Amino acid sequence: MSCLPLINSTMCPSFQHYSAYLVTGLPVTDVPSFDTYIQTSIDTSLNQYSFGEMMRTAFNCPGWNGLGLRYHQSVFCGYLTALCAQFAPDNSPYDTCNPPESVIPLCQSTLDSFAASWRAVFADEAACPEGMNEGATAFFDWIVSVRDRLSADEGTCLVAESVETANCGFKSALEANEYCTHAARDTEDEEGKTDPCCASYITSLQESSTKTASSTSSDNDKVSSNSKESHQILEASYQTPIERQLRSSSESKPPRFICVQVE
Repeated sequence: MSCLPLINSTMCPSFQHYSAYLVTGLPVTDVPSFDTYIQTSIDTSLNQYSFGEMMRTAFNCPGWNGLGLRYHQSVFCGYLTALCAQFAPDNSPYDTCNPPESVIPLCQSTLDSFAASWRAVFADEAACPEGMNEGATAFFDWIVSVRDRLSADEGTCLVAESVETANCGFKSALEANEYCTHAARDTEDEEGKTDPCCASYITSLQESSTKTASSTSSDNDKVSSNSKESHQILEASYQTPIERQLRSSSESKPPRFICVQVE
């Protein structure tokens, strides 16, 4: 096993001041290959050696559609760095990869959200007809075992990597929308109702909707103004110079009636 500083990691940018725990045999020699490994570890497709393939075969979830998990990338980054505060790699300047007193910045509540989504995926009989098998249980237990190494300070801890914050940790905006709108109308969904992410998500949607409506209204006003100007130009082209003068005069001020004496 070895220890890899995550400086300049693109997949775990919030953990650049920490090192990742690498077991012997992983195809990782530097940060770029580590980022590739993370990508494969959260890839929900059917690609060979991907997480998606492992879910559908080794974890016996043949009907899984790749959706449902929350904060997958952030939790995996936090997991690998937290392990470095528990195990002593070979040739490390510390007794452990990261000093034993290290508190990994990821929020404990983020791991809790991942854990809840994991259980929900395996509770879906259409996706995983036999629930969590031995392999899935062992994998899950390893992930949640680092919870005490994560930050409990909800005011300062890292909720997620930026790539996962916009959709409340879900893979798609559609999932986030369903989760948050369902929570808003389901009185029994206590987790969704108290999830601060949903409040932020709905506010973001409202602001986006307001901006879109404002932009549309502004565009319509411009079209209307341009149409009026075009009409005036076209109309003016058919007027004689005297007609244009009279029309201009009448539009700029009230008309004056002049009495002319006829001899």
